[in-house]
Amino acid sequence: MGNSASLAAADEALYHAAAYGDEQALAELIDEKQANVNHIMLDENKATPTIAAAQEGQVRCLARLLETPHCEFERADKWGLAPVHYAARAGHADCLTALLAAGADAAAAARDGATPAHLAAERDEVGCLALLLQHGWRNVSMRTRAGKTPLETAIENGSDRCVRLLQEEFSAAAAADADDAGNDVPQSVAEHERLIADRGAV
Repeated sequence: MGNSASLAAADEALYHAAAYGDEQALAELIDEKQANVNHIMLDENKATPTIAAAQEGQVRCLARLLETPHCEFERADKWGLAPVHYAARAGHADCLTALLAAGADAAAAARDGATPAHLAAERDEVGCLALLLQHGWRNVSMRTRAGKTPLETAIENGSDRCVRLLQEEFSAAAAADADDAGNDVPQSVAEHERLIADRGAV
């Protein structure tokens, strides 16, 4: 019983060490206490230490977690948001780079259908959006459950830098997307704006 309690305490401490960037404590908990790098914090929306590090921009702790055998760096929380989502939304380009280099899915969809690109576009994190493009994300017409593309999300939130970047990508992909989706796929930023206006979003 005592050993179980000790392990549980170590697991929880690992989460907090990752969130606060305590590299020494994190290393000790992994190497000496055998803390679980995939521990789920039930009172933190089922987040993991990897999520905590990505969300808070603790890239050194994130790197240490990623190099640990069996680190489930794509495990999502109760909302379906994985570490890659949190890094993109918060603009932590260094954390996003580390996750993508480790093999994280640049197009991972949360429960509401939002991808890292949607979240970066929402907050005009153009550096993170560019990183996603560099690592193979190309589905600019991918929609959330609410029917929004990353470009529409950027327009709605006044994310001008992301609008410009996505417009360039959208122009290249629009013809192919139109073939697959019919007339529902807008052909320009102007058409996106008209659709948003029709929906009462502006």
